[in-house]
Amino acid sequence: MNCRRKQIYILTVVLLVSLLAVPTWSQDRDAIIAKAKEEKEFVYYSTTDIRDGTAMVHAFQKKYPFIEPKLLRLGSTQVVVKVLQEHRGGAHLFDVISATSFQFYEIFKENLFQKYESPERRAFAEDFKDKDGVWVSAYHNASVVAYNTHLLKPADLPKSYDDLLGAK
Repeated sequence: MNCRRKQIYILTVVLLVSLLAVPTWSQDRDAIIAKAKEEKEFVYYSTTDIRDGTAMVHAFQKKYPFIEPKLLRLGSTQVVVKVLQEHRGGAHLFDVISATSFQFYEIFKENLFQKYESPERRAFAEDFKDKDGVWVSAYHNASVVAYNTHLLKPADLPKSYDDLLGAK
């Protein structure tokens, strides 16, 4: 894992672990912790690398030893299938989900998420969160197109994705 990616995952861990740690929200925090103590577990469905997901739940458990974190690491499609099957069967088993935007959207369309504007949300740029307070993006992947300047002249550069199919 490269250094930049590791920093992003560490930031994600810090954000997850500190969701309940803001003094200005002490009443809400106390109520959430009391409810968590009743439930005794925190279920995290994730599409992240198993090492990163494990690091997140270990950090969470260290801060909240009275809550047992459970990590279920699945592929992108499997997360969607599992969540939607559980929902249609009347079970709501996860507390937090980490998935790519497409998978997240498929679940979001079913109205399965509740609004939670964590204090950390304010630190994110508007492009990294929805306007309704339901989600915040913890990481982004940029997609770029590169070309060999020795094999392709600037005048012959593709103008669209369809142009990339040309055998130049």
